[in-house]
Amino acid sequence: MRRIRIAAASMAVAAGLIAAVAAPASAATPRNQGCVGESLSALATNQTSNGAFGAAASGLAQDPTTAPGLGDFVQAGQAGLVSDDVLPNTCND
Repeated sequence: MRRIRIAAASMAVAAGLIAAVAAPASAATPRNQGCVGESLSALATNQTSNGAFGAAASGLAQDPTTAPGLGDFVQAGQAGLVSDDVLPNTCND
């Protein structure tokens, strides 16, 4: 009888975890949807030399001592804080 209770409790916990993970996450609507991909595509297409964009992106992503990092740069671009002089930023309305 004890094994049945343990099994039932385990199944209930597992079902609860599955339900919690499967629930949709909430997030804010992007200010300008799809602008990051458009901006990065334009930057990669207009790079000064072959591989310059990839080298810069991987350097920012891999070096923990640089600030701001790649994520900070993406968030600044999404907020429209990066001017078009720095990079072709389609997030600027």
